[in-house]
Amino acid sequence: MSKRFGLAYILTVAFCLLLSSKIYAVPVCGNGVIEGYEECDDAQANSDSAPDGCRTNCVKARCGDYGVDSGEECDDFPNNSNVIPNACRWDCKRAHCGDGVLDNGEVCDDKNSDAYDGCHQCQACYPLKDDLVLSGNPGDNIRICPGRYELQDNGQEGILIIAGSGVNVDLSGVTLVGVTQSLMAAGKVQSSASVAKQIASQPVPKTSSRGARGKTVQVPAAETPPQDQGSPVSPVHIQASTIKQGVGIVVKGNDAVLHDVDITNFKQGIKLKSSGAVLFNNKACGNSVDILSEQTGNFGVKNSCGSQQGWQENGQPGCIRGCN
Repeated sequence: MSKRFGLAYILTVAFCLLLSSKIYAVPVCGNGVIEGYEECDDAQANSDSAPDGCRTNCVKARCGDYGVDSGEECDDFPNNSNVIPNACRWDCKRAHCGDGVLDNGEVCDDKNSDAYDGCHQCQACYPLKDDLVLSGNPGDNIRICPGRYELQDNGQEGILIIAGSGVNVDLSGVTLVGVTQSLMAAGKVQSSASVAKQIASQPVPKTSSRGARGKTVQVPAAETPPQDQGSPVSPVHIQASTIKQGVGIVVKGNDAVLHDVDITNFKQGIKLKSSGAVLFNNKACGNSVDILSEQTGNFGVKNSCGSQQGWQENGQPGCIRGCN
């Protein structure tokens, strides 16, 4: 009996071993068959450098495997880093502005999209916008991001308002162009007497009315616009026209320095409401009033302007340079 039991036991163990060898066979990476832990197996085509290829350890291509695959910009494993300047990042993206690391060509990188916290596109500057107020402490250097800006002074307070005393505002490479607003869009009606005053000196077109958008209504040449006495007047249809509006730059802080801006097409290009301001290398041309100084004691060097009020350089009214 014991011999029978012993033989049965041996046969059972042998059968189990045979079965387990079939089920739990050790996978062989590179045989072209996906087995066990393998994610892929392309046999001899397995590669650690081919883009998107099955790797030689039978793992699918991924960031951090050293090969540059689809959707990856780089992969320098094991040297990928999120703290080393100019390194390939852990997500296999190249070093870039906004990754929180100071890379080549960057002055700052605060890893956010706030354009007005002093770091814009990884440069220490502020992009212009309407009613941009610059404060600061005496001696602070503030830079406006270079570029051409076409802006409308909606509140008539100024596009750029320099409020800080003793600050140095650098506008090198900045061109600021005022956007004029139509007194009347074609086909619309203005009932303000003040608008009538503004157009009194303009020639009145004598085209006949057709009632269509963009057309004008005939106004007798001898007709005089009504005087503004604070009461509503009859609607007056006029041809669309524009006037220069708003203020480009307003200096409110005492002893502020402003330099190297090109500003045009405003009612007032640069307005000085403070004293002790220094302007140099600015080009204010093509404004109704290029430079307006409301206070004494301001100083200018090598500015260009064509019209001014209360402004002088070298003891003479106006700018050293003209607008030729």
